[in-house]
Amino acid sequence: MLEGTINYDIREKKNLVSLKTNLSDQNKILDNNKKEKNGLLVVTKNKEAEDKKILAERQAEDRKST
Repeated sequence: MLEGTINYDIREKKNLVSLKTNLSDQNKILDNNKKEKNGLLVVTKNKEAEDKKILAERQAEDRKST
């Protein structure tokens, strides 16, 4: 009976260690995904600002030529 309980405890401890490792790995992936997403947002916002500037310049040129 005691041996069975010890074996059960050992299996459960190994399972818990495995779950903790898995959680840690998933958190690292999540952090990397957040960083990548934020980087893409910065690039997109910069591109959008650049496009708006070009559009405003072209509209100003069109107003001058008409």
